[in-house]
Amino acid sequence: MHHPPSHRIPDRAFTVSELLVTLVVGVILFSLVLASLNGLRREGEGSRCLANLRQLATALGLYAADHGGAYPHNRFNKSDPNRPGDPNDSDRPGPYWQAALAPYLSVNPNFNKLTAKTAGAFYCPADRLREENLPAMSYGFNHEIGLDETPLHRLLSAATRPGHSLWLLDMTRENGSFCNFTKKTWPFMGGEKSDNRVDFRHGNKAHGVFLDGSVRRFTETDLSHADAYDNLRLR
Repeated sequence: MHHPPSHRIPDRAFTVSELLVTLVVGVILFSLVLASLNGLRREGEGSRCLANLRQLATALGLYAADHGGAYPHNRFNKSDPNRPGDPNDSDRPGPYWQAALAPYLSVNPNFNKLTAKTAGAFYCPADRLREENLPAMSYGFNHEIGLDETPLHRLLSAATRPGHSLWLLDMTRENGSFCNFTKKTWPFMGGEKSDNRVDFRHGNKAHGVFLDGSVRRFTETDLSHADAYDNLRLR
């Protein structure tokens, strides 16, 4: 029986140009996926940071409720018999505010040894400096809060505008020690030199929490204008 000849298309290898186009398309798609994943990671870090600040504000309220409405001291007063002592530090016989709030956050009060994995709400996941350095404390605090100078500095109820009184802010310090801010050391005001600086680690924004537990994202413009500190200070 006679069979007609088949018309099978002969195999043909890809040309160099076709391979290059395929490679370029693959690289572009990979870049888009990677950018999307990085964006999701940053968004997740920002959400966790805001949740941390809300947790810290809740812990502050719980502490105040257990201590006659008072903030934890920034530097505990030796003459105050109601404050626990710290045998490891003769100059500051009681713990900093971080150690005072640690039990309300299920965190080890020995905060000098806290790592990024054990610091809980004290550590911002976008804080690259503290990721590998101890202690993993990512937030600078308003040093006017918790001093003994006036009742306003000691009692939560004395803050007449808690929604305007900034308590914690994303900050960093190259030497790895704790950060704080006052009018004299506000990073944008000049005056006394300080290596405390606000860390705009969330897409050029820094997160902060006020005494009423409300949180806010700040740009550098928000914090660097002439009236910024006076608008955010304790009152």
